[in-house]
Amino acid sequence: MDFFAAEARAKGRTRSLIVYFILGVAGLVVTLNVLALIGMNVANASHAARYTQDDGDDNNSGNAGVWNPGLSVMVTLGTLVVVGGACLYKISELRQGGAAVAESVGGVPLSPQTTDLAEKRLRNIVEEMALASGVPVPPIYIIEEDSINAFAAGFRPEDAVITVTRGSLKYLNRDELQGVIAHEFSHVLNGDMRLNVQLIGAVFGLLVIAIIGRVLLQSVGRVRVRSSRDGGNATIAILAAGAALVAVGSLGVFFGRLIQASVSRERERLADASGVQFTRNPSGLAGALKKIGGLAQGSLIEHAHVQETAHMFFAPALNGMFATHPPLEERIRELDPQWDGKFAVVKPIIAEPVPPTSTGAAPNIPAAINAAQWLVPASVASAIALDDIRTWRASLPASITAALADAQGCRALMLAMAFENDPAQRAAQLQRLQQFAEPAAQAAANLANDVGQVPAGRQLPLLELALGGLAPLPVSEKTFLLARMRDLTAFDRGQTLHQFALWRVAEYRLRPQPPRIGPTTTENYRRDLSLVLSGLAHLSTPDDAAAQPVFAQGLPALPVLSPPLTLTARSLAPISEVEAACTRLEAAPFPLKKQLLEAGALVAQADGVVEPAEAELLRALAASLGCAVPPV
Repeated sequence: MDFFAAEARAKGRTRSLIVYFILGVAGLVVTLNVLALIGMNVANASHAARYTQDDGDDNNSGNAGVWNPGLSVMVTLGTLVVVGGACLYKISELRQGGAAVAESVGGVPLSPQTTDLAEKRLRNIVEEMALASGVPVPPIYIIEEDSINAFAAGFRPEDAVITVTRGSLKYLNRDELQGVIAHEFSHVLNGDMRLNVQLIGAVFGLLVIAIIGRVLLQSVGRVRVRSSRDGGNATIAILAAGAALVAVGSLGVFFGRLIQASVSRERERLADASGVQFTRNPSGLAGALKKIGGLAQGSLIEHAHVQETAHMFFAPALNGMFATHPPLEERIRELDPQWDGKFAVVKPIIAEPVPPTSTGAAPNIPAAINAAQWLVPASVASAIALDDIRTWRASLPASITAALADAQGCRALMLAMAFENDPAQRAAQLQRLQQFAEPAAQAAANLANDVGQVPAGRQLPLLELALGGLAPLPVSEKTFLLARMRDLTAFDRGQTLHQFALWRVAEYRLRPQPPRIGPTTTENYRRDLSLVLSGLAHLSTPDDAAAQPVFAQGLPALPVLSPPLTLTARSLAPISEVEAACTRLEAAPFPLKKQLLEAGALVAQADGVVEPAEAELLRALAASLGCAVPPV
């Protein structure tokens, strides 16, 4: 899939969600107005009948059936306030990202120190898929239910989580579990996650009237003791109000399910296809679906809040009138046309041991690549890189693998990656860390030799693994760690390009601020575009004269500007200026980011190939701009 095109499609789907939601709210408002008018007319007719009996005058019966504008305004405004307020409340509640969604349905974080083989297998699969697809390694959550299901949630790849049920670990083999995780990663890459969170808010808003009614009905038991003193009037009133709200709220439930089904079904088909592109193994995903069909619990989730999140799951989490997913049989036949129609007999799987770590063998060193490969669709690149990533992951030294098992070890790894090779400079860096009371200082120094043996093209994947392990740390510790990395990457010397790449990725991933939003016109980024492309051109050329034609190679990929972009002289494009330009470009519109990355790839491959160090720099630029570019 094309990550950038998927982002554009996601915006279109958001507009569709808004249209569906407006129609749902309009239907709810109209129905409530009709019911209110009927109730008012019944009350008027009853009042008129009593008045006639008392006074013998039948002239007052004409009031029945009259529309009351004031009542209509009150009902409409009240409905909009309740539904809109519920939507905003739910979306605000989920602002912290995918973790909030996972926890809302009972998800529990998977500990990096787990000794359970099935959980280790899941963690390895998620890490491999993240590295192969060029997105941050997401935290993992487990739902303690025996069914087979999973979902990805978050506003953007940087705050995404992957959540799976215990049954998925219990019943799926590695290929099947990898197929499910690949399906979920396609949602991460194609922009579905933000839409899914918005959909949770929309559905909650439409369900809130029924929810209020159920709360009132459930409160009857608490009122009953007090109501015994007043003839049960309070209980009757609460029962009547609760029943009325549940009846009216069922319309919201109807529209909520309709929206979930309308938005979700086609996306699940596309995610199945993308998952197969990721793994090149349709039998794995098909096998997982067959086991769902053969398992008594299937894919159903029992948690109370699943109604709001049903559209996010890999397979149907609820039974209902409007299916949020295509039928299992249909999905299986698309993956396995020769399927005989029989679901699998499901038995618990004994998780295979995690592959041993390296005993010193050299890791697979990436070679120079043709530039045409660099911005290939993420799913295709992931299929190419997945086996390579798995082999490299297993080849890491035991010291690095041990460090990746907990947050403090990952902290030490990040610092070790910024250490210099020169012993004297390394000693000065260690002393600098100790002056700031960095708790992982000595551990970082101990890891520095092994980390230094990781080749240039695999430094950023190692950094992503370490960043993934830092999720349990509080924001204050992440901020402190960023400050120490900043010290190391510019301590007593000029920052190198490798250190710049590490810093850009770490700073973007760990920075607590939300994404920047800036001007939408290309002209506002003229100087920044020139600085970044000039920095890349100077990387492989000896002087400004040689850099000029290399710089020009990237211009066709950028929007036409008048006057055209010009090369920034080497003396005016130090790393500090390039870094500041990258920071400003974070706020650029997404299409311009794509054009910049394409232009950067053209500059880097002016000699016909992209060397691993150049690819590392380009990938760091992509990561710091919030774009997924897998290693190839």
